[in-house]
Amino acid sequence: MKDNRLIAQFLGFQKTDIGWYDFDEVILNVDFTILYSNTYDEHELAFHSSWDWLMPVIRKILDISFNDDRGAEDFNCIIDCIPDIDHTYNGVVRFVKEYTMQGLLEGDVKHGIQS
Repeated sequence: MKDNRLIAQFLGFQKTDIGWYDFDEVILNVDFTILYSNTYDEHELAFHSSWDWLMPVIRKILDISFNDDRGAEDFNCIIDCIPDIDHTYNGVVRFVKEYTMQGLLEGDVKHGIQS
């Protein structure tokens, strides 16, 4: 899914020759058959279907929302969607796209998020 790539970049994942590398180990790998793996194929990105994947994104959005001048208004588009994962995912995608378009990203991901 194209939006999963966008969210991966927002979290700081890096696209490599072998997949999406979660350098900061934001996602807890619960697949114990692959020990210490934090690189995921495109089809393994599960932001759209797993709360375990989506919650770190929501935490980052919450941090951003309360640490900029706009306050919590950005977070409201997501909080109203919980507990439905599909609506929450769509709210996250809207936030990331808007945030990216405004050029407010800081750190490793501040430039280059492509949808």
